[in-house]
Amino acid sequence: EAILRATPGVESFHDLTTRAGKVPHVDVDVVVRPEMSARALHDLFLGLRAQVQAELEASVRVLMHADPLEPGRHGN
Repeated sequence: EAILRATPGVESFHDLTTRAGKVPHVDVDVVVRPEMSARALHDLFLGLRAQVQAELEASVRVLMHADPLEPGRHGN
C-alpha cells in the first residue's frame, strides 16, 4: 500500500489482494487519470512492478488493472 500511495500518477487503488504460495501474487486495481496515455500507463505499471518485486521478492507476480478516475472524484 505504501508503494502505491507514494507513486505519482496513482490517484487511488482498490481490491488489493495478495496470495502466498509457489508463485506469490499481488493483484490490484489502480485508478489513474483518464487522459493518461497508454505509454505513461505502461511505464507506471513497469515501475510499480519493479518496486513491489524489490520490496518483496523478484518472483512475485504483480497483476494490475487500470481504472479511470471518475469525474468529480479525488484520489486517496
